[in-house]
Order: sequence, then C-alpha cells, then structure tokens
Amino acid sequence: MNEPVLAVRDEVPASVLEQTPVKAVEPSGEEVEIAEVVDTVAIPQALPSTGSPLPLLGLLGLLVVGTGVGLRLMPTRDAA
Repeated sequence: MNEPVLAVRDEVPASVLEQTPVKAVEPSGEEVEIAEVVDTVAIPQALPSTGSPLPLLGLLGLLVVGTGVGLRLMPTRDAA
C-alpha cells in the first residue's frame, strides 16, 4: 500500500507539538502538508433525523404487559 503516513517525531514536549505544524510523509520519504492527504468533511449543522419512536413504543408496551402480569400475580383480599 503506497499511502502517506502521518508522522510525529519521538520525545517532543506537548507544548512544542501544539505549535508545530503536522506533516504527512509519502512512501518516498517526502513530507507533504496534512491537508493534501487527509480528507476533510464539513460537519452538518444539524443531525439527520434517522431514528423513530418505535423502540420507545415497544418498551412502553413491555412495561404495560409487565405491570399487568405483576398485578395478576398479586394476592387478592377476600371480602369476608
């Protein structure tokens, strides 16, 4: 695979890394700008609405069934 690899020199303090531009290294050893190698994707302003309320309705149904079974198993008082 001839893909560029992100490179960081070893044993460098974090303060220096924050100020140093990050470079990518081609398989040939040539350093190139990171923007040439890494694809940047624009972050959407709002997330797409891909969910549905169906799982919530299923949990609500299980809760109702569980409550019904629990009430059915409770002992009843005799009216004596």
